[in-house]
Parts: sequence; structure tokens; C-alpha cells
Amino acid sequence: LNNKEFIKNDIQKYESEDMLERGSGQVYLEFMKQDLEAQRQKLKADPKPVLKALFSILEKVREEPALTSSVLATLDGILVDDHYLVAEVLRLDPGSKFVGILKQYLTFGSYSALTIEAAAHVLSIVISEMAIKRKSAIEHGKTHIDFLVNHAPSEIGLEAVVYALVPILKVDSFKEEFLKTGGMRAVLVPMFEQKSGFHQAMYSTICCLWMISLNKELQEYFLRKDYDIIHKVIKELKRTEKEKVIRVALGTLKNLTNNEDAVEVMVDKHLLNTIDNISRRVIKDQDVVELVKDMGDIMESSIKVLSTYEKWLKELEKGQLVPGVTHTESFWKENAKHLEENTFLNLKKLVGLLDSDDVQTVVLALHDIGEFSRHHPYGKTVVDKVGGKIKAMELLQSEEPQVNQAALLCIQKIMIRDW
Repeated sequence: LNNKEFIKNDIQKYESEDMLERGSGQVYLEFMKQDLEAQRQKLKADPKPVLKALFSILEKVREEPALTSSVLATLDGILVDDHYLVAEVLRLDPGSKFVGILKQYLTFGSYSALTIEAAAHVLSIVISEMAIKRKSAIEHGKTHIDFLVNHAPSEIGLEAVVYALVPILKVDSFKEEFLKTGGMRAVLVPMFEQKSGFHQAMYSTICCLWMISLNKELQEYFLRKDYDIIHKVIKELKRTEKEKVIRVALGTLKNLTNNEDAVEVMVDKHLLNTIDNISRRVIKDQDVVELVKDMGDIMESSIKVLSTYEKWLKELEKGQLVPGVTHTESFWKENAKHLEENTFLNLKKLVGLLDSDDVQTVVLALHDIGEFSRHHPYGKTVVDKVGGKIKAMELLQSEEPQVNQAALLCIQKIMIRDW
């Protein structure tokens, strides 16, 4: 928006050939000559002539890539600089003609990546506003999300795609469409792998996650093991020093604290340690200071709850064990006697997990059985009676090396008196 260089093509030529509305080219050229503050004042006084001129050029002069690229960049800058002007665009375009004009610039091979990136971002802004204000544009949104998730990444890059996703994910139905289309796997997860440590890229990526985390019904996507999103956000928190990244990351995690499973992941991934480190820094943003305090309090109280026998029971009932404080020697020293309840019913359930198809669960169950046999006065005998010893010996033949090793260690703990 504040670039003083402007395209010096003879726009009057297009006007004389009736390719542009009379005066629209001159409006554009005069606008581009002005400095940033003068541009803002002009748009504040009467934005219609400038907006109409920009869309007229985009509609009529598609064969001039340098000109159209400049116009798209200008339009993108205008709408980002003052969101009020998005509503003005809609007032100028009650029939949604502008959407069709912008879509023409999403053609690979015909336009540069920068042109497509600008067009994609402007289109996201316009469609999002249409969906919010008019409760329409749902089909436009679905089509655009499909373009961004399934076609654009290889052509314009993931970072440009994320930039275009930020405005459109403000709409709840578009969040759902993005996730159903596979956007988490195709776009956001790879961003952490490719752009970790790049502040603006991570800020935009986590902004997308923050918007998704606002919807409780979509929070299940944060718990998928193949995405490992919560862990990725925590790792970025450890790495970054940018307060805006810290703010949006903690904001995302705070939105998830109404989900017990998400809190368990935060505890297991040592979020409290990360928060303690951040709290020792000099932080200027008061919102970040408050988020650090709030999340620290939540994590401290959660650790007291989630490091107890109840957490282990919850894993047992789910039939899925996860690494953490409930699978340590200190935990079993304190809690082995609890398994006496209901005639060792929970020990029997634990032995039953040795038939699980989940390797991690089997490995942790073998560990827990071994630790119980060590720390309960009659643990070795009881484990043998409920079939734990036989099942552990059978697992010595497993094709999984991790299971072999865990089974061997478990049997040693059961059979050696003074382990």
C-alpha cells in the first residue's frame, strides 16, 4: 500500500479502447502516487472510486500481468489495513461479481505465484465477509478451501496458503470444511515441520489453530496422534521469543483446557516447565503476562490431579496407555496397593491390555505389571495367578522389538526376588 513505485503502462490506451471505464485508470495512477497516510485519508473520505477502479482493472486488463499483480497487491493491502473497507466492497458488489473476477486469477501457469497469493488472500477476505454479513457464499467458501488445501500448496507454497486461510477460518462452517478436506494434515502439520522458528509463519499457522480451538466440537482434531498438534504448539512455545507467537499459542492451549484429554497431553509434554521459563522473561504485552499466569495456575492444579491413581484408571478404562508420570517407579511405589480393590479387578484389566493392537499400550502394560510385581508385597504371586506371567512370556515371540524387550524386562521383574 505504501509503495511509491507504480505501474507506468499507458492505462489511457485501455480506456480509449473501451477496455476500462473512463477515468478508472487515472484514479488508480493518482492513488499510487500518494504516500501511505494520503492513501488512507483518501479511502476514509470516499473509498468507492478507488475500489471501483481496482476491480475494473482486474476485470478488463487480465493480459497485463505486471499491472494486475500490482493492483491485487494494492487491494490486498487496502483490505488488510482497514477491515471496514471489506464491507464497502460488498456494498459495491451486491451480486458477488467480484468473487468471479478474483477466481480468474487463481489459474496456475497464467499468473505468478505472488499474483495468485494476493488473489487467494483477497478472495478469502471477501468470502469470509460475505458469509458473516450475508449468510451466503457457502459454496464459494467450500470451493476456495478445496483450492487452498488440495491444489495451491505445491504451486504457491504452504506459507502463502496459510496466509489465505487466516481470514476464511473466521467462519465456523469453513473451519469444519477445512478439517473435513484434510487441511490439518495437508497444510498446518507440515508448516510446523517446515517453518518452525519462522516467527510470522508460525504466528499465522497458530492463528488458524486458535480459531479452530474456539469450537469445542472441533477440538478432537487436536488430540489425534498422527497430528500431535498440542505437542507441536508447546515445542514452538519453547523455541520462540516473539510475544505475539506466545500470545496466540497460549491462547490456543487455554481454549483447549476445557478438554480433559487435551490437558493430559499438556501435562505429559511438560507445558508447565515451558510456562515457568517464559514467566522469567521481561514481557511487555500485558495479555501475554495474564495468559502466562492463567495457564501456569491451570497446569499446576492439573498436575496434582493428573499424576494420581485416577489418571491411570482413566487410561485403563480407555484401553490405551500413554507415557507419563503414571508409568514410573515412584508412581507404583505409591499406588501398587490400590490394585487390591475388587479382588485385583484392575490388575486383570491391565493384563488384558497385553492383547491390545497398540504397541505403546502393550509396552506400558508390561512395564506396569512388572512394577506392580516389584512394589506389592505379593505382587509376583498375584500376577502369576491372573495370567500376567504367561502372557508376558508369550510376548517374547512378538515381531515388535519394543514388545520383546518390554516382555523380557517384565518377566525378569516377576521372577527375580530382589530386583
